[in-house]
Amino acid sequence: MNKLEDRAELFAKSVGSEIKAMLVAKKITQLEICRALNCQQSNLSKWLNGKPNIPIEVAYKICEYAGTSLADIVSIAIMRVKILIPNDDIENIADDIAANMQNYTLATYKSPYRDEEKRGGEGR
Repeated sequence: MNKLEDRAELFAKSVGSEIKAMLVAKKITQLEICRALNCQQSNLSKWLNGKPNIPIEVAYKICEYAGTSLADIVSIAIMRVKILIPNDDIENIADDIAANMQNYTLATYKSPYRDEEKRGGEGR
């Protein structure tokens, strides 16, 4: 895989992970989602764990059901990808962070579901 493919794969997995965290925070079970979307729980579980990646239309339906914007989920996933860049860029990034600390915020601190997940949700 090349760097672009790696980033795309990480992004897709992060979307599933963020949806999973959102469901935990909102106390919505996978079974409830499966009933609402008429899908198998085994498929939903695999999608939320990124094996295979969640289809965009399923992600949209889940977010609609949960009253959450898919755009918010995608934004958080993009922040994660930006943080988890392959090691060949780490030195340049570290220098930039040191010089411009005010421009950086960790994605986990931006996630609206972070606190709920830490209190005992289904982690990632």
